[in-house]
Amino acid sequence: MKAQRSSTQAKLAMAGLCAVTAIAVLASCTSTTATTQINTLNDKVVQLQKSLDETTGQQPATAAKIESLNKKIAQLEKTLAEAQAAKSQDASFAPGLGEIMGLNQMRHAKLWFAGENENWPLAEYEFVELEEGFTDIVHFHPTHDGVPQPLTEMIPSFTSAPMAALGKAIEAKDKAKFVTAFDGLTNACNSCHVAANFGFNVIMRPSVPPFTNQNFTPRP
Repeated sequence: MKAQRSSTQAKLAMAGLCAVTAIAVLASCTSTTATTQINTLNDKVVQLQKSLDETTGQQPATAAKIESLNKKIAQLEKTLAEAQAAKSQDASFAPGLGEIMGLNQMRHAKLWFAGENENWPLAEYEFVELEEGFTDIVHFHPTHDGVPQPLTEMIPSFTSAPMAALGKAIEAKDKAKFVTAFDGLTNACNSCHVAANFGFNVIMRPSVPPFTNQNFTPRP
């Protein structure tokens, strides 16, 4: 009976160890999904430990408890696989910094013609797209070779204030303020380029619409 008890406890301890190992591996995931799964797994490990403690002092129904723990471990393994798959999927999509900047340059140009034509719904749309582009830069490229500061610091420090002013001008539907704010953002972009050692990339007001198949004037 004593030998059987020791064997049971050893099995339960091993089950708990497997669960803890799953937690440790999952902790290396950086996605939001993985973080949620880690919290769930932590709760399950607590339950496993509680079951282990209960079984240590109560031998009846040990086999049932072992079966229950094995099911929980199987669920942990499934959850771990799902979290790793989510991490892999997130890592597989990483647009280059140049691609994101190129899209932002297009949005910058479209924004200008929307505001110049006082097409405020379109201006607001392009403004939000431009803002999302800055967010993507920080998310996918927190640092970049040759840039002295992290982009997570540079992008907000140069763009937050002019973007806020531009957003207010669009909301107020004030063309004069829009022009001033747009130029302020353009200057901020050029200053950021200089600070990032990309000063050769000079942004300016566009003179020709980037697309000939889009009408920037508002609908009647």
